[in-house]
Amino acid sequence: MLLPFVLNTVVNFYKSQNITNIAKQLNFQNVQKISIALNAVLLIAVGVLFFMVFSLKKQISGGAVNSNVSTSVVPLPHAEGKIMYINIDSLETKYDYFLKAKAILEKKGKANDAEIKGLYDGFQKTYQKYQQQGETMSEQQIVAAQQDLAQQEKSIRAREEMITQNYTKEAEKMNNQFLKNVQEYLKSKSKEHNYSYVLGYIKESNLLYVNDSLDITKQVLDALNSEYAASLEKK
Repeated sequence: MLLPFVLNTVVNFYKSQNITNIAKQLNFQNVQKISIALNAVLLIAVGVLFFMVFSLKKQISGGAVNSNVSTSVVPLPHAEGKIMYINIDSLETKYDYFLKAKAILEKKGKANDAEIKGLYDGFQKTYQKYQQQGETMSEQQIVAAQQDLAQQEKSIRAREEMITQNYTKEAEKMNNQFLKNVQEYLKSKSKEHNYSYVLGYIKESNLLYVNDSLDITKQVLDALNSEYAASLEKK
């Protein structure tokens, strides 16, 4: 028997990809550190395939082997449960919750950039002022100016680090809520529809073939958007 329904592929993918994509679009530095290698998606897909092939080999070795069939050719195994998939690109561009959360992060990112730029612009003006006064400053005044600039730079870097950390936490919170929404919906439908796995599919992945009949993206999107609209009406 295959393992019960899991959503590892969607979870691993979004933990690595979604926040990185948002960071690239916002051009906001340091958020890209959240990215986890996308190879986790491939490891799961390979693991599922390995499990099914290994199970099939055990069945073949335990029974009679047809002498007319070459032992080097392994027939495709039959899945004991359905393996469906969701198009990740569609979730990113059509899920209302994700789009609203992304817009909020974009606005926040622009405000963060403006604040940091303002701090560094102020530091630059102070530096230029001291530079212009340099020839008329006493040694004691020069030391005081150096200490002032050092303290300003330290404060700016601390503020920049805090802004980055807060932004990262907000992005993670949004991403976790997104995953929870998708995961809970799919989990509620897995037993009803006998789903063993629901994979996250993107065109750039190493999945060489996907059958369109296994694509449940539209159904899931419609349901998620309906649930999100209902949650807004309750507020």
